[in-house]
Amino acid sequence: MTTTVPTADTALAKARLIRDWEESGAGRHAALTDWVQSTTPDGVPMMSARLDGPLPVGALAAFAARQEVTVALRSGAGDVLPALDYSVPAPPPRPPAVTPSGRLPRRPTNRFRRTPKEQRPMARYDIEFGALGDTRPVPNLTVQATDLNVLDRAVVEYARPHITPVLTELGRPELADCLFRMNKDRTMGQFLHLNLATGVAAEFLPARITTTPERIQRKRTKGWSKGAAVIVSRPSRFGNPFTIKDAIEAEWSEPHRACAENYSEWLRVGTEGDWYQETYRIGRQVFDRRRVLDELHTLRGRDLACTCPLPAEGEPDHCHAAVLLRLANAPKEN
Repeated sequence: MTTTVPTADTALAKARLIRDWEESGAGRHAALTDWVQSTTPDGVPMMSARLDGPLPVGALAAFAARQEVTVALRSGAGDVLPALDYSVPAPPPRPPAVTPSGRLPRRPTNRFRRTPKEQRPMARYDIEFGALGDTRPVPNLTVQATDLNVLDRAVVEYARPHITPVLTELGRPELADCLFRMNKDRTMGQFLHLNLATGVAAEFLPARITTTPERIQRKRTKGWSKGAAVIVSRPSRFGNPFTIKDAIEAEWSEPHRACAENYSEWLRVGTEGDWYQETYRIGRQVFDRRRVLDELHTLRGRDLACTCPLPAEGEPDHCHAAVLLRLANAPKEN
């Protein structure tokens, strides 16, 4: 059983598919061209695109496994390039289980109550919209969301009443049916209109995005959840190789501060001066300075979670997660 999807949902699915295609690395091998809108035999909207270039089978399988839509690769015949089809079918209903006696089974009684998780929102987004024509019609917006797709929809719903009259005066009212997308660093965004009939995309109204992430304490108590935060404690690749035990043995008066400051200097100077090593090994875990710096951009705009206790109000935060927050969210020119 399938369901018909409105055009707006199809356009949104196409925009997300193109974004995921580029971010997954498949875009380095093949490009998606010649989009055509059609329907399946069940009447479900379907978009087809040609794969312009060779594509490893493993890359397509890894890309399709993360999609909520149905993705299929059709082999081309002769000089026809292979195509990538996707549709949005609804899952078929599951029939009820029937016992040998023909009666429905009783629902088992659960003796344990599920504790609701303590969900935390992602960092706050302060969005400053640019000019549209000769005016700046959209006021600034502050929004919080745990899902980037929810954030995109919230921005569009907020901006549409402001941009529709301006687009009508400019003779482009169709652009009001648009999407909002951000770059990977979540520092800039813009609105995007997709013309499914012609395959032409129009970008307009840029926006500057400022995030204010925070450091939270990772807990192992029942019901705690990291939400959208990134765990950077020692088992992760962003962990601190400088331990409290070593700082106490070295007779540091403030062990937490010593560990945080050494972590900051390790990332800043590396092996200069022969004081730090490029990599450290503690048990089976390897702490690689170059890997931390290469993946630092993935922490931009994200809350970070570590097991270190939070400081009192007005006190400095002596945790390596605070160092990562400062470096990941620093201006690019710095």
